[in-house]
Amino acid sequence: MIGGLIMPGLLLATPPPPEIFPSDTTAQRVLNEARTAFEAVEDFTADFAYAIVSPRMAHPPFEGKLSYRDGYFNLQVGSQTIFCDNHTQWEYDAEKAEVRIFDHQPNRGIALIFDIFLRGKGATYLGKEQVNGQSCMVIAMQELPTSRYQRAKIWISESLELPVKIVLESDPQTRVIFEFSNIKLNQQLPPECFYFNVEAYPHVLVIDERK
Repeated sequence: MIGGLIMPGLLLATPPPPEIFPSDTTAQRVLNEARTAFEAVEDFTADFAYAIVSPRMAHPPFEGKLSYRDGYFNLQVGSQTIFCDNHTQWEYDAEKAEVRIFDHQPNRGIALIFDIFLRGKGATYLGKEQVNGQSCMVIAMQELPTSRYQRAKIWISESLELPVKIVLESDPQTRVIFEFSNIKLNQQLPPECFYFNVEAYPHVLVIDERK
């Protein structure tokens, strides 16, 4: 946003800060079109896979299902389900019969990758690659809205105009990989999909960790 100071007969405006790594024109066009398409989607569901590749730590990959709508999400992995209504986050573990409640943090977890896709800068177009049989345009980013990662690569499906794979790098040897498949758009997901009703689970231990 541009802040300004209005004086009689004069408008003094502060322009947005320049990008440290200016985007190339092809990358910016691809991103603009993909972001417009993403914001036009009412909601979507997808299968996803998540993995960390690093010589310093072993993290087995896991798979789950995602339901998403405008910052709201429902993430299912095994016996665990994360509900988020863009303000509060509930982490429910059916096996332990407990739910932990947190303030939502958009710079963590699955929400982070969409924040990077929508707000990342310093983009470079790298060409086209296939992801799960889909032709994708590959974009690299060097300015991310977080200090946890230095770089990102995003594979944008040409047919969907949506990201189907995102790789985040915190250093040259560590990568966090998110991949989406079986994407279904505009599923008319109900509000209760993104909210954990504690009263409906009287047997569940509630651990409230909100500040």
